[in-house]
Amino acid sequence: MTKLSFLIFCTMVSFFSNAEQANKKAKKVDAKCHVQLYGGAETIYFRTIKSGQLEKLAKKVVNRKVLTPISSDKKKIYKVHECVLLKDSFKASASKRIDAKTAR
Repeated sequence: MTKLSFLIFCTMVSFFSNAEQANKKAKKVDAKCHVQLYGGAETIYFRTIKSGQLEKLAKKVVNRKVLTPISSDKKKIYKVHECVLLKDSFKASASKRIDAKTAR
């Protein structure tokens, strides 16, 4: 009887730890960044990231080639002005202006 109880306990612990890992993997958020491309064009770049990665996103996308609404070719990001969650608004007025013009 005690072996059966121990086996059931171990199974339940394993099940709950797997459920916690699944919840950690599912925590993704949408973000947007006001970026300047090589050549001087400015646009909004959208990305889905893990929930704790917003602060690191600005450094992560510099010098990356990304698809933009400006062109069908990939363009390289020169500078990131600001990154926020998709549901939030930008702080800088230039970022807000470009965000208003950008199609979703």
